[in-house]
Amino acid sequence: MLKKLNVYCTEKDIMGKTESEDLQADYTTAMISGLQQLYESSQYTDVEIEVENRTFHCHRLVLAAMSPYFDAMFSSGMIESQNHKVNIKNVPSSTFDIILQFIYSGTLALNEENVGDVLQTSVMMQIKCLKERCEEFMISKVDTENCIGTWKLAQGHGCHYLTQKSFRFILHYFTEVCQTEDFRALDVFEVISIISDNDLNVKDEEIVIETVFDWIHADIDNRKQHIKTLFEHLRLPLLQPEYLLEVVEQNPLIQNETECREILDEAKRYHLLPARRQEFISPRLVYRNLGDFEEVVVCIGGSNEREQTRRTVMCCRNNKNWNYLEPLPYDPGVEYATCSYGNAIFASGGSSNLKGMLCYHSNQNMWTRCQSMLLGRRRHSMEAVGDSVYVLGGFDDTNEEEFQTILAIEKFKLSTGEWEDCGYLSTPVRSASSAVDREKIFLFGGVTGENFDTKIVQCFDTRRNTCSVVSQLPVFCRLSSAFGYQRKVVIICPDGKILSFDDGAVEDVGCIPGFERYSFGSVLQGDSVNIYGGIKSSEVFNDVICFNLSSKTASLTGTYMPERLFGFGCAKCVIHKKYLNKPVCK
Repeated sequence: MLKKLNVYCTEKDIMGKTESEDLQADYTTAMISGLQQLYESSQYTDVEIEVENRTFHCHRLVLAAMSPYFDAMFSSGMIESQNHKVNIKNVPSSTFDIILQFIYSGTLALNEENVGDVLQTSVMMQIKCLKERCEEFMISKVDTENCIGTWKLAQGHGCHYLTQKSFRFILHYFTEVCQTEDFRALDVFEVISIISDNDLNVKDEEIVIETVFDWIHADIDNRKQHIKTLFEHLRLPLLQPEYLLEVVEQNPLIQNETECREILDEAKRYHLLPARRQEFISPRLVYRNLGDFEEVVVCIGGSNEREQTRRTVMCCRNNKNWNYLEPLPYDPGVEYATCSYGNAIFASGGSSNLKGMLCYHSNQNMWTRCQSMLLGRRRHSMEAVGDSVYVLGGFDDTNEEEFQTILAIEKFKLSTGEWEDCGYLSTPVRSASSAVDREKIFLFGGVTGENFDTKIVQCFDTRRNTCSVVSQLPVFCRLSSAFGYQRKVVIICPDGKILSFDDGAVEDVGCIPGFERYSFGSVLQGDSVNIYGGIKSSEVFNDVICFNLSSKTASLTGTYMPERLFGFGCAKCVIHKKYLNKPVCK
């Protein structure tokens, strides 16, 4: 009986709800029909609305119920509420007629000719449901010829939904929209809002450059003054070098503009110094969300257990998702070194193949084997300078002789693909960090051949092939991490201290509270360094910590590695999105 009763109650509830809905629908139909009859017969009207040369006989109660504009007018004690006559200016009578038809009958006769006026008037009269219907109609009719006008109309009347939708349309069909007369009529700030958006759908940045110059030439006398403002938003580092030098640099508009020349020189440095690309910081080095390429952080090998590693290579994308890339062709073992040159990443040495050298080609998502190093190494440093990759110091535990900590420096010439001896450290060290400043490689701390931690800073001059001790660190810091930043070198110590090194002087920059880890990965991202994973005693981490070098504050990014990891290579590179098709399942 209980089950039947429950079913009966449920059916009754459903039937009751249906009856209520039917009743409401009948009531609405009857009310609308009655209102329409009252309006058409002018029966019981109590206000006259004068629009242009027409007079509309209306009911204040109905107008106030639908429009806060009329409600405020009739309840405010204004003259209109006293003499029962209202004069509305700057509204076509045909438009007001459409609005009254909607108020009294719920019918709406919109077309492409009248929708703009109806939208404008509905905004003025605060008739929300009518405004929404107008927005939906305009969205359904938007095309490459009218999207600019729709966007500007929506902005002018505070129609946020229509503004957003029409702007998204402009971004998506930019290559067609930028050729219209409406685009050429935009003001400079409207152009900037479009070209600076990361969702701009362009195959390459050359299209954006040409569009900007075309816009200026459409009214060159009045617009050439804006070239400096626009140039700040052009992503020149993403241009092909030939286009940058042969088209942009030769444009007469920028010849005498110092600010433009500085931005151009910045892009030229990006292309001319591929060895320093990891340290390049610019608001113009941002890849579009809909473009073919994306800058990612690549994590190579590593492990969550000591004395183990793996061939796995994965990358962290801008959307915080992780993807697998082509794995290493062999397991390098532990304590190998990595560095980048342009969009290539090199990995050398390691316990399983002390002389091994690999190169990752991001444009093909593939690894190739390079000529073996002259000496086998692990726990060494590796840096790119000019057209060469250098390996410095390290450790060879297969060497039965006394000198297992390596003094020799060798370089890999990218032009020939061959290794050659090029000098010696002042003091042989292993597990030191390194960074480059003005063609000089600096090694920070490390462990000496006598198994003592050291505070010394060594400088290897790649032009003279000479090395000298130039400074002392305030702390011992084996297994630290270092990178160039704004003509200085920043050092991340395993205890969380952040140091700055500049021409021999060492300064305390800040500290990451509770850090205490080593064998972590780090990359420079704008004015911050992101630190990935690492190990403390037996605890392995998978978090990503951000230290802002400007504010000197640390925080968790909210991004996590798919697994706990340490002892991996870490570098940025630009890769085609077609290779980002193997997501890592966390």
